[in-house]
Amino acid sequence: MPTKPQHPQDAEAQPGRTNRPPATARRVAGETDRCSRPQRDREPLGAPAARLARRLRDAGLRLTPQRLAVYRCLQDFTARHHHPTVEEVHAALAGTMPLASVATVRRTLDLLVELGLARRVILPGEAEHFDGDPHLHVHLHCRQCGRVEDVILPQLDRLEEEVTERTGFVLVGRSLVFTGLCPDCQHAAARARPATGTT
Repeated sequence: MPTKPQHPQDAEAQPGRTNRPPATARRVAGETDRCSRPQRDREPLGAPAARLARRLRDAGLRLTPQRLAVYRCLQDFTARHHHPTVEEVHAALAGTMPLASVATVRRTLDLLVELGLARRVILPGEAEHFDGDPHLHVHLHCRQCGRVEDVILPQLDRLEEEVTERTGFVLVGRSLVFTGLCPDCQHAAARARPATGTT
């Protein structure tokens, strides 16, 4: 199933595309990982939930409370510029959807990727992460502290089309991860480096 959004009506609500500051997205240390209450305590279906319902309907699937809760939880993480693992989503849902198992969360996240509503983020030496912004962008991964930042570059918009045109591949997934040292870890390493030339 293609991962690129096929619904023009989804264009007006692209999570994280306009409000996310480039190259500054980071998780605040110590913030509480709790997702919003399920739909019974919230407003009627808004744009994200309606988008999920539409994609599920097009795939011949039902909108269940578990699927909606996982999707909204992933969107909450995305709004905080964090790319959670399956276990993090499961833990965040503990207070609102206690009967959701890790396996259910895993299946739902995999389904969201298949529907083009999320993407996998593969980081070297780490568990699989998920991103609630399915649009093509770069992930910067600090190999020292593990921080992940999103960078949106306009020139990436045609990258998938160009790859397909040149190779004939049918793309079913994509991940752009650059690994290095973030500015904070660079400064920490510089401070820890012994001074030279002193007497």
